[in-house]
Amino acid sequence: MNKIYIFIFTIALFGFSVAVAQTSAAPEIPKNYKPAPKALLPMPVELTENDVFPILGNYEVINEKGESSNISISNDVENKGVIWIRGLVEGKFYAYLKESPATYKIFPQKLSSDESLDSMTASKKSSGKSIEEGTIIFDKELNKIYLNIGNKYNEKDPSLVFNKLKNDTTEEVAGEEIRNSKTNKNKKGKKAETKSVNYTGSKILDNNLNQKP
Repeated sequence: MNKIYIFIFTIALFGFSVAVAQTSAAPEIPKNYKPAPKALLPMPVELTENDVFPILGNYEVINEKGESSNISISNDVENKGVIWIRGLVEGKFYAYLKESPATYKIFPQKLSSDESLDSMTASKKSSGKSIEEGTIIFDKELNKIYLNIGNKYNEKDPSLVFNKLKNDTTEEVAGEEIRNSKTNKNKKGKKAETKSVNYTGSKILDNNLNQKP
C-alpha cells in the first residue's frame, strides 16, 4: 500500500513540476506595455470626372481635306452617358456612350441651336440642320480622338470605319425607265451621294483636369 501512495505522490509531483516550468518559461508582460498601432494604408485617390469619362475636354482636329477645328466635349447635365460636341462646322450635337471608357454613337439628329446649356431635356431649339449617324472614339493611351459623321455605327467593331478613311461614299439608285413620247428616249436615275467625313486629332492637355477642385 505504501508503494502505491509513493507512486501516486511521485506522479503528482512530476505534473506539478512540469506546470511550474511552463508557467515560468512564459515571458513577462510589462505593466506599461502598449501594442504598436497597425500601419494604416493610404486613402485611395478620389476619381475625377475626367478619370471616369476621359473623352471630356478640348481638341484640335482635322478632316481629310486638311481643314482644322477646335472642338470641346462636355457631359450632359442630367445624363452622364451623353456627351455634347461643339466647334465643328456641322454644329452642336450629342452622342451616347456605347462602350466604356470612350466609345460613343452619334444618332441621326437635328442640330441644337442652344449653346448655353448641355441638356437633352432643355435643348429643344433646333438650328434647322441635321446630321447622320456616326462614331466617336477616344484613345486615352495615344491621346487621340477619332470622329466620323455619315457612316452607320458598327456594333461589332466601331473602329472599323476609321480604317477606311473615305470622305465620300456613293450608292447606286435604281433608275426607272421613263418613256418620253416626244423624244422616245429612256432616262436613268442618277447616283445619290452619301457624304461621310472623318475627323482625327489630339486632346489639348490640361493639368488642372485631373486635380481635385
